[in-house]
Amino acid sequence: MLKIIKEESFNTFKKGPVRRSLFSNGASVVSHYASGFNGAKVLLNFLAGSAFENKNEEGIAHLIEHLMFKENQSDLIAKLEMMGAEINAYTYKESVCFELNCLAKKLNSILPIFLELFMDLDFLDSQLSKEKLIIKQELKEDKDDHEAQGIEYIFKKNFDRAYGHPVGGNSSSVLKFKRTDIEKYFKKYFIPSRTSLVVVSGEKVKAEEYLIQYYQRDKTKRSNPVRLNSNGKTAKLNHTKVTKKKKLESPVLYLSFNGPSMMGQDYMSYVVLDDILFEGISSVFFKKLREEKPLVYGFGSSLNCFPKFGNYLMIFNGQENHFGEIETIITDVFKNIETFGISKAILDATKDKIKDSWDLSFDDLSERADYLLENEIYQMHEHTHDKIKKLLDEVDEKSIKKIIKNFFFKNEYSRLKIVKK
Repeated sequence: MLKIIKEESFNTFKKGPVRRSLFSNGASVVSHYASGFNGAKVLLNFLAGSAFENKNEEGIAHLIEHLMFKENQSDLIAKLEMMGAEINAYTYKESVCFELNCLAKKLNSILPIFLELFMDLDFLDSQLSKEKLIIKQELKEDKDDHEAQGIEYIFKKNFDRAYGHPVGGNSSSVLKFKRTDIEKYFKKYFIPSRTSLVVVSGEKVKAEEYLIQYYQRDKTKRSNPVRLNSNGKTAKLNHTKVTKKKKLESPVLYLSFNGPSMMGQDYMSYVVLDDILFEGISSVFFKKLREEKPLVYGFGSSLNCFPKFGNYLMIFNGQENHFGEIETIITDVFKNIETFGISKAILDATKDKIKDSWDLSFDDLSERADYLLENEIYQMHEHTHDKIKKLLDEVDEKSIKKIIKNFFFKNEYSRLKIVKK
């Protein structure tokens, strides 16, 4: 019989308590009463993303996401939308996640129907044929997004096959999938022990009861939850240097450096350094590449972190004849930091700014839900920002110099130029 085997309450989470319930079949519910909000945000997450696909399954998780919007249950979806619910979904490297937004006072009526939609795979053959063609068109259109294609290429070169292949797979592989392939993957990964339900609501709701009602039909025996583990170690990446020519008007330069794993050693030092280099018009690269010399018209960065590895990706939009100078300036900035460091005043101000942004993020229900889901997936179970703020406080001039020295100079990095054909 399905039952809750562990329940924890966390009363220190800003603007309302958090309750985490673990079921005997390995499923979990994280429920947060967000006092003062009128809305509700629900995330139904399966650890079933593209990272778990074998070579012959690439793209199948994304296809299943499409198929979960069941053609034969369109009346239920229409009913939910008429009740004011907004439903969305996404597939990424580790997760297939279904999202719900609605008024908190309607959640008790909407949540059971929402769970019914996405806990079973029940699709028509006509829907499978249609979704294959839709995904084929999506993949075709994706090729027109040169910046996104560049990121996919960097991922393919930096990471192993599991994390490096595109989430959507490719057209030929998707078109070959049979019903039996899809059902096999679903039965393996869309299971209770890989399921997390996160509910953030302005009104109290016992989300556990709805999950119990659904899983009473499930025959799964007692099972441990499947979660991801970041052990703090960070593997080195594979790197490449290449120029690709495409029909475009706006060349793009990508630089990818060895980065930290999810919450691994030096993670917070990267967060601080990234803020100093890229955030706002007072950032180092805005001053160097926009104000002192107008070498770029757009730039950005991302820390892409996974359990065992990560990369620090920088993207610059400018003219091809400026790319060499941009890279020289970046190298000079790193050398200057390694030699002279960053003043304590700048470090303290940056850390305070980051803390403020974290606190401000809690004014958004989606940010709260995403934060709680990430805690659950990676087994951090830190339902306040207190611990990560302490880790942030430990970042100092020495730790910034360390990552500059070890990750930007001692190791290779990737360079991709996408230029006009």
